[in-house]
Amino acid sequence: MMKRSFSLNIKLLCWFKALQMALFPLAIITIFWKEHVGMTVTDIMIVQAALAATIVITEFPSGYIADRLGYRATLLISAIIGAAAWSLYLISEQYWVVLVAEILYGLSLALVSGTDQSLLFESLTEIEAQDDYPKWSGRFQAFGQVGEAVAALCAATAYILNARLPFILEFVVCLINIVIVYLLVEPTRIKPSFGKTIQQMREIVGHIFVITPRLRELMILTLVLGLSTFIPVWLIQLYAKQAGAGLQVLSVNWALANLMVAVGAFISYRFRNLLGFTMSIVICILLLLTGYLGLGLNHMIYGFVFYYLLTLMRGINGPILMNEKQLLVTSENRAGMLSVQSLLFRATFFLVGPAVGWYIDITDMHTAFCTLAVIFTVISSISLFRVTRIENNK
Repeated sequence: MMKRSFSLNIKLLCWFKALQMALFPLAIITIFWKEHVGMTVTDIMIVQAALAATIVITEFPSGYIADRLGYRATLLISAIIGAAAWSLYLISEQYWVVLVAEILYGLSLALVSGTDQSLLFESLTEIEAQDDYPKWSGRFQAFGQVGEAVAALCAATAYILNARLPFILEFVVCLINIVIVYLLVEPTRIKPSFGKTIQQMREIVGHIFVITPRLRELMILTLVLGLSTFIPVWLIQLYAKQAGAGLQVLSVNWALANLMVAVGAFISYRFRNLLGFTMSIVICILLLLTGYLGLGLNHMIYGFVFYYLLTLMRGINGPILMNEKQLLVTSENRAGMLSVQSLLFRATFFLVGPAVGWYIDITDMHTAFCTLAVIFTVISSISLFRVTRIENNK
């Protein structure tokens, strides 16, 4: 009976991810911010930096708490806060409301980060199927991207009918997700106590950055590849619109981009089994370089299709790197350790995001994409070299 419950957990988590990522406003939100709130590109990056700062502050503590409070309870709190965040868009179109909404949404994301993947891994462990984690991790991510793609297909039509309609749909989705989380079952693992909090946090950080150097380097590699796919998310709509693409094209583009992530995630574990870890990441870096140069050097109306190479790369590398990290973290502090990854990511974006926005404002997007192509390719290549060197020296 319990095995059946945890098997259901795995399926429910996939649906949870699909609904969490079914962000109806996302495909049009930068347009909404510019047309209805009057925000500049710099304003947009500042708001996203505030989102990142919120996660930086709450990321590690939320993972630490999730390991002790329970994964199901933490996801439930996250779902409720997420619903509150999107509800703010239903009552106002002011800059400060956007800022508050993004801060609340950041807290919601921080609570999910590491918790959902930890619950997935521990649920598979309960049914003695942890070896299937790479496959289910890919499916988990793919469900999320398909959910985002479906929402994106509806976004432009909803926005044309009523600028607030995407936010209404998002609020309804959040309510459904609260019900799904309520149906989850908590794993029977032994939860660590809240005692000696500072010492326990030091031990978690020490395990990542001192005791397990390969885990540290994997997190750095994940950070670089993650930034390379996240920064264009907030630029591609404006890039395509500047090239002359219409609102409906933007919606379809967003959907196709997310479907490419889903495709990459579905094939990720087969990709890894066929080519091995190192060659899989080398191909991801080549996709990164080609995608950025394509965006930077192409001035045609449909030049944004090179973005699909970046989203395909995101789908492929995500489950591969996550599986490598899951094998190196400890069960009692799994969510806390994985949350450090997102903390590093958000902290870096907090510094890099506004700088990229400023650089675009004083130059142009094509110049920025060419510059980022060189920066990300060089740094990710160095990072991969460090990961493989540690593995070869074992």
